Amino acid sequence: MRRRKGFRGGVHFASCRRLGVESLETRRLLAGDSLSLSQHPIDDSPAIESVSQQIQDLAVNFSASDAAGDTMRTAADLGVIDGTLQRSGRLSWFDRIDVVRFEIAADAKVRITLDQLNRDANLYVLDRNGHLIGSSTRSSNRSESLSGSLPDGEYYLAISSVDYRSISYRLTLDVQTARSQPTVNPPAAPTPEPEQPPPPEPTTVTPLAEVAYFGGSREWNLNAVAAPEAWAAGYRGQGVTVAVIDTGVDLDHPDLAGALYVNPGEIAGNGIDDDRNGFVDDVSGYDFVSGDAIADDGNGHGTHVAGTIAASDNGFGVTGVAPDAKILPVRVLDDSGSGTDAGVAAGIRYAADLGVQIINLSLGGGISSRIASAIDYATSSGALVVAAAGNESAASPSYPARHSAESTSVLSVGAFDSSGRIAGFSNNVGGSGAVQVDAPGVSVYSTYAGGGYRSLSGTSMASPHVAAVAALTLSANPQLTSSQLRELLSSGTVGQATSSDSIGKVSTLNSVAFAAAGLTSTGGITGSQIATSATSSTDVRTKSGDGVPVPSDRLPQRPAGTVAAAGRLEGDVEPLPVEMPGIKQVANAESLSSQAVDNALADVDVDWTEAVQRQHDADPFIELPGDLDAAGSGISLRGSAS
Repeated sequence: MRRRKGFRGGVHFASCRRLGVESLETRRLLAGDSLSLSQHPIDDSPAIESVSQQIQDLAVNFSASDAAGDTMRTAADLGVIDGTLQRSGRLSWFDRIDVVRFEIAADAKVRITLDQLNRDANLYVLDRNGHLIGSSTRSSNRSESLSGSLPDGEYYLAISSVDYRSISYRLTLDVQTARSQPTVNPPAAPTPEPEQPPPPEPTTVTPLAEVAYFGGSREWNLNAVAAPEAWAAGYRGQGVTVAVIDTGVDLDHPDLAGALYVNPGEIAGNGIDDDRNGFVDDVSGYDFVSGDAIADDGNGHGTHVAGTIAASDNGFGVTGVAPDAKILPVRVLDDSGSGTDAGVAAGIRYAADLGVQIINLSLGGGISSRIASAIDYATSSGALVVAAAGNESAASPSYPARHSAESTSVLSVGAFDSSGRIAGFSNNVGGSGAVQVDAPGVSVYSTYAGGGYRSLSGTSMASPHVAAVAALTLSANPQLTSSQLRELLSSGTVGQATSSDSIGKVSTLNSVAFAAAGLTSTGGITGSQIATSATSSTDVRTKSGDGVPVPSDRLPQRPAGTVAAAGRLEGDVEPLPVEMPGIKQVANAESLSSQAVDNALADVDVDWTEAVQRQHDADPFIELPGDLDAAGSGISLRGSAS
């Protein structure tokens, strides 16, 4: 008989090192937000010699590795390049960015490559005015590359690390002007070029056909994300597993028991680690709080999240957005909502090792290097991480949602209500560079612990809607990578929630339609070629003409690899937002300290100290109006009863 962990209502929050349940609360700033970092300026010696002479006909020059500056003002000067130049370099916690300068004496074909990476780093190209004209931001330690034509002039390259670990790299610049091109005698009798076929007609993708309104007022959320439209098209999340990293899941709930992931390599109850993954009897998830294979929920939060994703379409209770998807319960927070960053990180890695395609994190707070490392591990394994933006009415999302600024496989989620207005508690994007969409997160009715049902509000409730739409999209095209999946979700939004600064409202109408058509983005199909639906069965669905373009400072609506008119760099890369704060600071800062780099790239990590913890413990909690509970700082769940 399955052991039922005790169910307790209410919320408890631990001190700085702990993780806890988050109701809709205003939290104190994390200690890490105010803790000053020591400055470690880059050693300018030995300085790189300026390459004043042109580099002729494929001559290769290897330059020193640690001479690059960290701003355009202090950039290492590579001089005028006409040929090929290579330099090695290294980034670290206190040296998060390298900037080099080079010149082109005449119009040239340019190829810039960043390779031999041991970890993830990004490559940016700026003109002399600090305007970003190209970027390559592939995930993991894959090589970055940009190529195309550039006019004569002065340019800068910025190489930035994605996390705090040491990174080594090799930078190669191949500049071929007319004078560096080898002279070849034309053939005596040139062969006529065969006639080229006409270019293919532009692709037109029609959004999913809208259907009648599903259910009643409690099902507003399903209609808001156009879940019934995806079901009618045959996409219900089949073949997709979503990990719920939370307080566990009610394993006996009648709406969830049939939706649980089953580990095919494990035999239940025999006390043996059959699949040798280090966890005994983990048939349907694992409990990292109690250290056993019964990931049952004594709080209710995780059960609510799981129901939003994949509650069974069985004629009673509720129906999940992706009712044929499977749920992997991973319990990392106890019945009061408390836990540790080590537990959350272990749960993320466990889910990644089981091969889940999507991980939902309806929790958040301050930066944790353990959790950041685990997310990097999961995304490198192919998982999309969907994270709640936070409930502090803050100017930017908290972590781990804020990792969406640097990882193409992480997506931040804000919350809107049934009228299509952004929730007052939902964190904004601000200048964080986070990639954020909005989803239903106010008075969301779903499953609850003890076999029940309940309405909750919070970005915790919004995040599983996006995770489930991701499952529907992936069921339409199982070959999508996690980066492609995020691109479809973000570029396929329909309109914006009122007063929101995110990309838009998540919907299956475009994301599933484009996935089913074999496309990996809506960005390459512009203007009238993106069809819009003509009818609406809910107020928050997009009517004809309501669609808005993705803001230019979020995801540029242009094919991958294209850039602004200042240059013509192209490549098999995905361009970053042109308003990336880190690049702004590279261009404008007098001196870019290590702390400034961290803040600019939204990747600050600090050590907790006893003094900081004492200060935090002395701060009173802030009581909120109405029925909303208050809570302290730290990573926490993002929802409360409404």
